[in-house]
Amino acid sequence: MSIIRRPEQIFDIRLLERNKNKGLYDSKEYKKWLKELPDMKEEVRYVTAVDLFDEARQEMEESSEQAKPKTTEAESEAIE
Repeated sequence: MSIIRRPEQIFDIRLLERNKNKGLYDSKEYKKWLKELPDMKEEVRYVTAVDLFDEARQEMEESSEQAKPKTTEAESEAIE
């Protein structure tokens, strides 16, 4: 049974060598596909380890705030 494969599957970097060895593409097809990819340089976001840490800490703080039990007005008055 033949499986129709999309270029994204054939040229998946993790499978590139295996797919070439299977004869699913040749170097010419791969170079053509690379040239047709859109230029995404405007979408690039450079991050540092500090940026990633800060984002993770912020997400943890937000999720812990959401997990706090909500107190009713009566409960708040009883605590005071």
